Amino acid sequence: AILKECATKACTEGYPFEPYEDDGIYVVDGVAYDDVALNKTYTSNGTSYTNTSNQCTGHNEDGTIIGKLTDGVVAATGSDAAIGCHKGASVDYTIDLDGYYRLKAFKTDLYGGSWGIPDPNTIDFKVSVSTDGVNFTELGTMTKSEETTVGDWEHRDFTFVTDKENLVASHVRFTAINSAGTVTWIWASELLAYGEAYDDYYMTYIEDDVVYEDVALGKTYTSN
Repeated sequence: AILKECATKACTEGYPFEPYEDDGIYVVDGVAYDDVALNKTYTSNGTSYTNTSNQCTGHNEDGTIIGKLTDGVVAATGSDAAIGCHKGASVDYTIDLDGYYRLKAFKTDLYGGSWGIPDPNTIDFKVSVSTDGVNFTELGTMTKSEETTVGDWEHRDFTFVTDKENLVASHVRFTAINSAGTVTWIWASELLAYGEAYDDYYMTYIEDDVVYEDVALGKTYTSN
């Protein structure tokens, strides 16, 4: 209740920093990957408050998700309107990529240490993927950047780069976990998944990072 009171009160205050658009590119081994989660829809099991200005909240007044976390706009500080906060001891964000993609890297940001929001160091992010939106495979825990101070706020980025060459998925899930196990605010502004379109999903089979082609394609067959 105290956290919510602090955050609600603070979201009506002015702030001196401006959000900025992420360039949507992540480079791994000299290869540039686009943010394929950009402008995609997502769901969350976290709760959120609403206010008429929509500042810092992740939901509209009718309870629908605004979409701040995939709009390409990254918060410059914890008090600007790019923040889309949700509350929980463990909060899932599940992004529907609306197609199949070969994924390489994942990234998110987190602010805290002000307004009663916990320090980002107390939060862990895990990332999982799915090809059907139901069954998810956890890839691992995201790596935290060094903590930086922005005004009254502490900030960290969280990243995960897979060593797989053929990690194909249609859904990505970011899970934020409070190390203390208590309900708290997850104060993030963007969820990014970097990769490239994979149009051959139904014509290939991937196992142990090896892609197998459909050798029956175009062949003749008989039937009784």
